[in-house]
Amino acid sequence: MSQKTLFIPITLFLFSSCTFPFSAQNTEKPMQSSTGSEVKQVVLVQTGQTREEKLNESKRRINFRSIIRKGDYFSLKSDQEMALKYYLNAYLRLKEDHVLERKIAGVYFDLKNFENAYRYYKKVPFVDLEEEEKKKMLSALMFDESTGVKSTEIQKFGISKDETDYYSYIETCYTGIHNCVINLDSYSGSYEPTAKLKNIIDTYMKVSTDFQYRNILLAGAFFESKQYLAGAKIAAEIIEKRPDYKIAYKIAGYCNYELGKYKEANTYLGKYYTFDSKDTTIAYTLGLTNYYLEDYTLSNLYFNTAVLNGYMPKTELERRLLYNYYILGDKKGMFKIFRYLLKEEDVTENDFVIAAHLAIEGNELAKGFLWVNEGIEKYSDSDTLYALRGNLYLLNNDIDRAMEDLNKAFSLDSRNPITLLGLAKLHFAKNNYTSAKEYIQSTKEIDPDGVFGEQADELLQKMENTGSGSINASGSIH
Repeated sequence: MSQKTLFIPITLFLFSSCTFPFSAQNTEKPMQSSTGSEVKQVVLVQTGQTREEKLNESKRRINFRSIIRKGDYFSLKSDQEMALKYYLNAYLRLKEDHVLERKIAGVYFDLKNFENAYRYYKKVPFVDLEEEEKKKMLSALMFDESTGVKSTEIQKFGISKDETDYYSYIETCYTGIHNCVINLDSYSGSYEPTAKLKNIIDTYMKVSTDFQYRNILLAGAFFESKQYLAGAKIAAEIIEKRPDYKIAYKIAGYCNYELGKYKEANTYLGKYYTFDSKDTTIAYTLGLTNYYLEDYTLSNLYFNTAVLNGYMPKTELERRLLYNYYILGDKKGMFKIFRYLLKEEDVTENDFVIAAHLAIEGNELAKGFLWVNEGIEKYSDSDTLYALRGNLYLLNNDIDRAMEDLNKAFSLDSRNPITLLGLAKLHFAKNNYTSAKEYIQSTKEIDPDGVFGEQADELLQKMENTGSGSINASGSIH
């Protein structure tokens, strides 16, 4: 099955409504150097952009808003790699545009490319970032292991001394449990994030005299506060000294996953799974790590195990199974999962769109009609579903019904390239070449660099070469 012909990016349905089951709550609050020595606080007051500078940037950006909007669309759909492509394309001609730099940094952060995320965030005055962006910038710096003494960088941001000191304590914990505990034990302030860590050291013996219990509490606290690198390093040291301490494998696995270290996450979680093979969240996460490691067969093995053991929400698993089957070219397995997914209560319009499209692509027209009709019954205002059904009628040479559905789709959204390309094919089939060329041009204007634009060019070339033709089951012209 050729991925190039898939005109709806399949990653959209995978990630648009999938969540990660164990992500910590957004409690991160923001440093002493990594050697534990005192760092003199240097407060630098940054100045943000002036109103005139922002206005000039906005004027320059107007000429590239189409490219940027496409990046925004893909970013909202969680297809961050495609979003990054459009943002970087615009940035080639909009150097030092802070709005674009913030977008690029945010995408790199979501892709867990923390070095590049920090590189772009630092181009923007810290004071001009939104609060969530400031947290991401600080996290990107803390997770970027290519940066040396992080406290030197953090002092440039002008944040409070308590917050700066907190990050210094975290950085010290990167150097090992002993330094971490000694440094935190010396803390006597009241800043809540730091005091919480100090309290673990002060009170752990009330529960257990085992100092590894203290260490695992610290690792867990780092994970909960989204200090994943510290959590990963502390948990790894515990495992090295106490390989029977199974919860450490779980924390190490989760922390490494959040850092984008999927090979390490897979190793730690795989070991934990040998201790507890009934943990559906671990099975699901191992499905994810193997997906990122491109072992799609093993990924599906874990996803199927999670399904059988009752992992919820079920639709997340089903969408991920579909994606893996698609990559593996297993059409039978993919269509089987669609039959389950499209009956779920929380099925989405996008699920029906993807199902119908892949049925058309696989020349399974009966399935295509079944699923698009079910989708329209549930989502009666979906222009894309009407456009897909119009294309199905066109493939069946039912010109009148094709026209009815494609016109309906056009009335709902006159800028949907699926609809415009369908209308171009419809008018080509009716030998209305002038109208067909108008719809081809509209498609190319809306999607000049995408698959729709490519298919429109192919159709135009066929018209110019032959002046006639027929439409095959994939929607191409021959």
